[in-house]
Amino acid sequence: MSSPEDLSKFVVKTKASADTFQNAASSLAGGEGGGDGAIFNPMEAVAAGIRAGNAFAQMFKVCVLLLARGIIAPVEVILRKNFGERYFNGLVTLMVIIVLALFYSTSRMHWLYPVGIGAVYLILVMQNQWFCFKRDRVGDYWHSYSEGESKIRIRVVDEFFAKWNFTFDVSTLVFEPLEVILAGVVCLAFPGNWINLIFESYRVNPMALYLIVAGVVLFLYQLYCYLYRRNQLLDEKDNRVIAEIREKLAAPSNPVGTFSYKGVTCAVLGGRNEW
Repeated sequence: MSSPEDLSKFVVKTKASADTFQNAASSLAGGEGGGDGAIFNPMEAVAAGIRAGNAFAQMFKVCVLLLARGIIAPVEVILRKNFGERYFNGLVTLMVIIVLALFYSTSRMHWLYPVGIGAVYLILVMQNQWFCFKRDRVGDYWHSYSEGESKIRIRVVDEFFAKWNFTFDVSTLVFEPLEVILAGVVCLAFPGNWINLIFESYRVNPMALYLIVAGVVLFLYQLYCYLYRRNQLLDEKDNRVIAEIREKLAAPSNPVGTFSYKGVTCAVLGGRNEW
């Protein structure tokens, strides 16, 4: 299953958004080139403002998704296997480093915490890249943005939800975030565990804080992925309905008038068909 956003194209999207803002400012100034003597077109200015707003919303969404990936990538690489070659790309790795640096600078944690998390992440990512290389060599190509397969999949639970036509992955949406949060709660419940004994005792275990935050963000990110893919599935079903309508309207025996087919209003008007 591929990632809902190609975050590696973030720079391209940002440049396109900047161009949209520039065009919007030009329209608000009174034309393509702006400047003195340009004629102000209210409708064009409104349309440009809408385009600029959409571009800003898209850029903001990409930034939020990047931040979420930077938080959850270290736990994803532990909880799953068989990732795509481009799932943990350079931009995601950079965000992991930034998130760990921010977490270190704001939580008074020992420097071995972020270094250890980052080291485990990099080792497992390099191991995944090696597995991808070996798969390609034998012709077993996987989707390059595959988000991997959960290691804690429970077949009985999957069959139960599939029986009732649920399309979400209960392992990645429920079990994985719950496992990460529970691990954080365990660290929080035992402040005198071996990690703090080795390093330094704090009132709030920084590892517990990171795990709880990562678990919550992982759930929200997987919920977004599910809704994104659900919309893709619904679009595909809608296209099939439209294809059926076009085939139905192509028949020469359709009477003149309107009718409804699977929730879509169709019209046969004097020899031409519309919907």
